[in-house]
Amino acid sequence: MDVRKYLGHLIVERKLEPSTVNIHSAAIRFFFAVTMNRTMNYLQIPRMKEPKKLPVILARDEVAELISQASNAKHRTKPLRGGPKTELPDKPQLSPCQNSTSINLKAVPL
Repeated sequence: MDVRKYLGHLIVERKLEPSTVNIHSAAIRFFFAVTMNRTMNYLQIPRMKEPKKLPVILARDEVAELISQASNAKHRTKPLRGGPKTELPDKPQLSPCQNSTSINLKAVPL
């Protein structure tokens, strides 16, 4: 099939990214299905798998440099180590008299 040769040409010779090859593949499928009104087996034109990219993780000194260059004081606040959970205040300690077993609860009719 000439379509597969063309997609191979895009991958090998032109060295296009998988997302670009998938766009070309989708355009060819659309052309045959809608414009030419031809039924075709979509497995004949496979999609390329796109590699997963890992996120960029900054070192502590790079983060400190970014924070120091912020112009607004609000943006210069130091990020918390533990995430949003560390922002919460500590749980209040209940005394024995405030324990739920010592509180008299009344049933409320529905």
